[in-house]
Amino acid sequence: MLGFNGFLASDVSGYSGGIVVAWKEEVFNVDLCIKKFQFLHLIVRNANGKEWFFTPVYASPNEENRRIMWKDLKRIANSISQPWMLAGDFNDIACAAEKKGGATVCMRKCNRFVERINACKLLDLSGVGSKFTWRGPIYHGGGCIFERLDRALCNDCWRLEFPNAFVRVLTRLDFSDHHPILICPDGIPHSRVPRQFKFESAWLLENSYIDMLGNCWDSNTHISDNLQKVQQEVKEWKFHTLDQISRKKRELMARIGGIQRRLGNGVRIGGLVRLERKLQVELEKNPPTRRVDVVSTIKS
Repeated sequence: MLGFNGFLASDVSGYSGGIVVAWKEEVFNVDLCIKKFQFLHLIVRNANGKEWFFTPVYASPNEENRRIMWKDLKRIANSISQPWMLAGDFNDIACAAEKKGGATVCMRKCNRFVERINACKLLDLSGVGSKFTWRGPIYHGGGCIFERLDRALCNDCWRLEFPNAFVRVLTRLDFSDHHPILICPDGIPHSRVPRQFKFESAWLLENSYIDMLGNCWDSNTHISDNLQKVQQEVKEWKFHTLDQISRKKRELMARIGGIQRRLGNGVRIGGLVRLERKLQVELEKNPPTRRVDVVSTIKS
């Protein structure tokens, strides 16, 4: 499903909670160590032989449940000597600067969160992109609450193992009130040489692909000449279909991301809120952009 063949999931309570981890088995080997309602504790083995622990987190909004979660995480921290990284929604903020709007920040809660992180000997990997990762509902007057609830943490060993790692906060789409975060353990990938031409199964999702093949294949022509023609026609077809759709999606995502950064930085212009909503609707209602999401997943 979606290009992944390895899956693990946490328990759920009705419609609340739930963590799903998916991976490609030819790239990673993942084994479950601990399964809890608010987190999974996994051991990850990369294809290059690196081995480390990963704990995806979805913390409860209930303080008592979070206390129990951190008690479990501290027990793990005290027993682990290998690289360890945690990421997800911790439902807490570490300081007043991680919230904008709404009631005054409770510093006692912030300090408690920081103490729990320090007790587990963890570092905050920070991030680039939007300052806040969660946006509350828009209330009367057009204002809303912004908070940095999602983050990635790691121990010293993981940071030394992946010195170039960084976190990027991606553009938030309208189906969620959270921004996704992208964690790149090996840093920014180096530019690659142009890939050789090859068939991609994702092309079959585009109806015009079959028509294009039928129009360019000549049964009276030698197969080698036909293959050369197909290669050229596919490149031109892809440029005018999937590539154009991808560019449109990137444009919409860039405009939405820019608006979200301005709103997160305190710019309160009603027109920006309305424009973001308009762009979100355009992105959601445009079937080609959703198709590109599937194509991109299959390719990756």
